[in-house]
Amino acid sequence: MRHSRQDWFRVTWRTAGKCLAVVWLVVYSPLGMAQPQRAAESPTASQVMEEALAASRAFPDLEARVRLVIHLMENRLSGFGTYQQSSQSDRVRFRYEWRLPGSERTISWLEVFDGDYLWTRTDWEGQLRLEFVDIGRLRRDEAVDSERLVYAGGVPGLFYGLKQAYQFTTLRATSLGREPVWEIIGTWKSEGRRSHDASQSGTQRLRVPVPGRVRLFLSRDAALPYFPFRVEYYGDEEATDGDPMMTLEFYEVRAGSGGDPRRYVYIPGDQPFSDVTERWRAALRSE
Repeated sequence: MRHSRQDWFRVTWRTAGKCLAVVWLVVYSPLGMAQPQRAAESPTASQVMEEALAASRAFPDLEARVRLVIHLMENRLSGFGTYQQSSQSDRVRFRYEWRLPGSERTISWLEVFDGDYLWTRTDWEGQLRLEFVDIGRLRRDEAVDSERLVYAGGVPGLFYGLKQAYQFTTLRATSLGREPVWEIIGTWKSEGRRSHDASQSGTQRLRVPVPGRVRLFLSRDAALPYFPFRVEYYGDEEATDGDPMMTLEFYEVRAGSGGDPRRYVYIPGDQPFSDVTERWRAALRSE
């Protein structure tokens, strides 16, 4: 049976959406498949990731542009957005958004956190969803894992998810363009792969490879230490050459910007939303 170019693109676009969903679920979402911490095989790589995690909450006020690239079926899909973060009085605030346009639909992500209230708005293949989490209320619950709350989203949440899901074993000082960076490579922990495989039920027509390997390029500049300029996700646990399945880039970073508190306030207006605070409470309770 022959398929039209439009049918082929529709399949490609649907698979791109699945690819994004897998990456966000396993290495970004605080309710995803984070695994218990284990001793890293390489103390040097582990130490840099620990320091990067701590530094992510203490970045100076900053603003950066975001580029999201997916390589799929010999196709390249590109999306763009912005990231803003402000750290004041031991509270992190951020606004993180990007859009991945297509010929028929646009996939978009918006995350806004003012230090107490976290809003996440997603448009995933035409399915619009707005969710709200009262982080302040969870912070007052002694049974909730406070460490997970600290890294609820934004770049801090990205680092936390990566550190929990991957075993980092390779560290190299290099450069990315003119920027001195740490290059760190990690492989997905085997427990996470088994958990993901077990969660798959039935026969999937479009099975998306799990990002088994990740490569990070973190700033070595003392003015902005450990900021993630680029994160590359690979489907193969062994390969970091060739095109990654997905690349997330933060570029044109400007320190000293992003401090306007109005940027971190989301007003839903008449939009319907779901309060998922209790779902977070159940997922983040300390054992």
